[in-house]
Amino acid sequence: MNSPEPITCAGFVLVSFVLAGIVQTVWYKTAWSKRFAIAIDGGRTFQGHRILGENKTLRGFVVMVPAVGSAFVVMRILFESFGLPPDNLWLMSLMGYFWLGCWAGFGFMIGEFPNSFLKRRWEVEPGAAPRHPVARASCFFIDQIDSILGGLIAAAIFVPVPLLSWILVVFFGATIHWAFNLLFVMIGLKARAA
Repeated sequence: MNSPEPITCAGFVLVSFVLAGIVQTVWYKTAWSKRFAIAIDGGRTFQGHRILGENKTLRGFVVMVPAVGSAFVVMRILFESFGLPPDNLWLMSLMGYFWLGCWAGFGFMIGEFPNSFLKRRWEVEPGAAPRHPVARASCFFIDQIDSILGGLIAAAIFVPVPLLSWILVVFFGATIHWAFNLLFVMIGLKARAA
């Protein structure tokens, strides 16, 4: 498998996740999405605390996985229509892009699990911030990059992702993720952005 051009790859991944994030935001505002607000941990506990908590539900998976897959396809078609060299990205079929995007979307969603698991151990309520300033700052930082890293790790299992792409996607992705959190607060989907 060819290694893509790093800046093109980073832009491709970032814009794909932004498109999927927009779809997810619209989805969360629908009454139909609330039917999937089923806690992934099923209410189960570990050492007396919820495993992930009430905020980790099927609702995000139902839309984010296929939305990232579709965004990967749309972005690949757009890149080709603008005449970019095919080897600037991975050389694979559109169906390959769809499945890679679905897998990256799954990784994006799973990437939030370790942080949620640790917060439950620290007795931080879902959607709340730790009380201690150092813990609060650490959790804020981790909250911005955990899902991004999950998506990148998932993609890198199947295709090469250049180091510069990782750096650019984590940096700009964290900023965009924070902006989405602010949007979620403004439309009432989250209690806080930090």
